[in-house]
Amino acid sequence: MSRPSSDKQRASLKMAFARAVETLGGGKIVSSFTRVNATMISLYAAPHEDQRQAGLDVAFDIDKAHADAGAEPPILSTYATLLGYSLAAMEASTDASGVTLSDMARLDREAFEARATIYESLADGQFTPTEKRQALKELADLEAVIAAIKAKVEAA
Repeated sequence: MSRPSSDKQRASLKMAFARAVETLGGGKIVSSFTRVNATMISLYAAPHEDQRQAGLDVAFDIDKAHADAGAEPPILSTYATLLGYSLAAMEASTDASGVTLSDMARLDREAFEARATIYESLADGQFTPTEKRQALKELADLEAVIAAIKAKVEAA
């Protein structure tokens, strides 16, 4: 009997895991708040280690770190996409201004993504044209969220 998941789907999960770890600062940092050491985290992220996948608890800890920072949980998001679903944050109650906790989480997420993109670009001390386009896209996304929140506050 063949596995229901494809090699490509499992590779996508590994890539999502690797990006999630990298965004949080790498395996050594992630190992400080999961049950596995940096070596195992590296193996879970390695494309050539196709038989090694992170346990659900490890993936949850990593996704929770992202969610706590206001970002969408990248591993869960990949699972959902591969299964044909999408994630939606639960909408919290609104205050008098109409700004919701979901708005604030989106602001945090976009700021986190912009910051991570720029940090990654600065690793070698220069922006490539591709990195510049990506950074400008992330900054535009952040500006759009800020404008939406600002409009809600002004309308209050």
